[in-house]
Amino acid sequence: MMKSVLYLASALGLVAGAQANPALAQAAVSEDTEASVPEILVVARKREESLDDVPASVSALSAADQENLVLDGMGDYLRQTAGVLLVSSGPDYLADISIRGQGGGRNGFSESATGVYRNGIFVAGGGFGGRSFNRLDYFDNARVEVYRGPQGALYGRNAVGGAVNVVSNRPNMDLGLASSFEYGAADRFKFEGIVNGALVEDRVAVRLGGLAINQRGGDISDVNTGKTLDDQKYEGGRAQLLAKIASGWEARLTYEVYSSEAAGFTALGQRLAAGLPAGRVSDPSPYLRNASRVGSVKINDKTFLAELDGEVGFANLAAVFVHKNRDGRRLNEDLDHFLGLEGLAGVDMIGNQSEDFKRDGAEIRLSSNGDGPLNWLVGTDYQDTLSDAVTFNGGTVPATSAAALRSQAVRRDTALEKLTSWSIFGSVDYAISNRFSAGIELRSQRDEKNFRFQRIDLVTGPVQTSNPVWQETLPVASIRYKLGENSNLYARYATGFRPGGFNQGVTNLAQLEYNPEKAESFEMGFKGRIPDLRMRFGVVGYYTITDDLQVVTAASATDTTFTLSNVAGAKQWGAEAELSGIVTLGNGRLTYNLSAATQDGRFDNGSTIIVTGQRVDISGARVNRARDLTLNLSSFYSHQLWDGVDLVFGGSLRAERGGYENATGGTTHVSGRKLENFTIVDARISLKSKSWQLSAFGKNLTDKTYVIQNINGNNYYNERARYGVELNFKFGGEQ
Repeated sequence: MMKSVLYLASALGLVAGAQANPALAQAAVSEDTEASVPEILVVARKREESLDDVPASVSALSAADQENLVLDGMGDYLRQTAGVLLVSSGPDYLADISIRGQGGGRNGFSESATGVYRNGIFVAGGGFGGRSFNRLDYFDNARVEVYRGPQGALYGRNAVGGAVNVVSNRPNMDLGLASSFEYGAADRFKFEGIVNGALVEDRVAVRLGGLAINQRGGDISDVNTGKTLDDQKYEGGRAQLLAKIASGWEARLTYEVYSSEAAGFTALGQRLAAGLPAGRVSDPSPYLRNASRVGSVKINDKTFLAELDGEVGFANLAAVFVHKNRDGRRLNEDLDHFLGLEGLAGVDMIGNQSEDFKRDGAEIRLSSNGDGPLNWLVGTDYQDTLSDAVTFNGGTVPATSAAALRSQAVRRDTALEKLTSWSIFGSVDYAISNRFSAGIELRSQRDEKNFRFQRIDLVTGPVQTSNPVWQETLPVASIRYKLGENSNLYARYATGFRPGGFNQGVTNLAQLEYNPEKAESFEMGFKGRIPDLRMRFGVVGYYTITDDLQVVTAASATDTTFTLSNVAGAKQWGAEAELSGIVTLGNGRLTYNLSAATQDGRFDNGSTIIVTGQRVDISGARVNRARDLTLNLSSFYSHQLWDGVDLVFGGSLRAERGGYENATGGTTHVSGRKLENFTIVDARISLKSKSWQLSAFGKNLTDKTYVIQNINGNNYYNERARYGVELNFKFGGEQ
């Protein structure tokens, strides 16, 4: 019954959104002025300004949007923005964010090609969750901002394809409580709770929040025991303190703790039979495993943030400091099953890995505080990280096995990587006239990495060390022409920088280090609002040149270890469009959001990688992870049932088409793996008042199954259909 209701809600909401009549919208303005398309404020240029005025491609997902959409993991959030992908190989901690097709070169401890920010400060790094967000990062958020295109000048490192900034809700002086209870398929229970209020009237406020997710079922089970393998458990808490220390000055302190337990990546992947010799064990289906053990991943994370804001006469001062400690462990991984060796007599290989990660960071900014034609900003930031990782493989193999197999079965790798990064940055934006403005942004950044690696297997290997220093200057320039009160044309030139790194465990020292990649992008767009139609729109086209592009390859023709190396580069191009608004239908309101993106790109001449023991020329091949089409549509209809209670129903759709998973896509030498086409539909139906909301929801209503990624002959799949109910309460002040 629930499934039928959700299908109906989704269909009605989506169809109504697609057929929204502008004439109805225009007629309804005088009747419902409160329903006009609101102005959205973002901090894409490190200062608060209207999304419509930012000369860049920016999207924002507000807290109000999140109440209606069906959101859980970070992938659900990113599926609301066209041109943005979450690249996953099983567990959450291995996920990468790809924007505009950037980030195809990814490895366990590599840097991301997308900037990952919390309240404007960089929080990525490390191998256990260091390239995306955990569930506490986007808990109790005010909005999630996505900046497409290079953001190197103001957001610095890693923002080659773009950046994602999660802005958390802050303490305020109003007393309030909020809670959420959810139960759904896979025996999944979720709880969130928030309390906010003043400790000292008008001076000190506190905000406390926590979440707990316990999923005891799942999609994947063991054919031998019947046990569920993809159960999950997440717990986290956040404490915030706000102090108004003087007129115009505020200090905020945030402390967070977070832990997660989930299946390891070997348990989540389906070992395919294709290519395996007779007698080797494979998995019978996408959701059945025939393995000898079940790996797990456990991560504990502690984060401290300190923020200070105030006025110093001629300028605003903002300072933010972050300290993070994270320890991650993956244990009891079925390594021989993953490698396609299970069933080989006498072979039982167990994989284990641990990492202790620490980050200290700071950013201090001064910005103009006047209302004149000139806006300026100057700042500095500092990053210091330390990753101490140990990989230990155990188990047994016959003494008569090849040396390479015996080495892989019993191996201990220690890797210590330290980063020290300094930068200064600034921007100037000047309104030349009432319609025309121009801006320049610039960052000078210095990165120093120290790396130490040693492998002990059949012999004690040499200590490998490297100490590269990279100095980069990253400019951005933009112009904006105001066509009318609510619409703008803009052009933007931007650069981005992704640091280099190290391939752990390669025997050829020349392959130990790979270099940074740098992107420069040219972008033109048209964006704004049509108040009479209660509509917001945006369209943009871009062309990006990436030099020294990092791609996945093999260590050598005889060593299939995955490594990263630099190829000559690539050219990428594409377009994005967004449309959203509000329509009055009968006695209710319909909100709709539609976005679409297309991407393409080709590797430069002279680009080669090693695949299945052969060096392959990928010159002219299509850049991987660039989709022909990503399409998003969401629509929700709200109708008042009785005084103070509304019925809200609708859904969202995400479609992806075309593109290649690996860098050999489109070459005549090696057949590249194509990304699967899919369409995912979610839906929610709710009874809602100002203080409570009761919902039934569904994700992936058609139960679409598709391959997200193939690694070493193992397929990783999307999450299957999910259904559930949710009850939310809010009391008191704004939450």
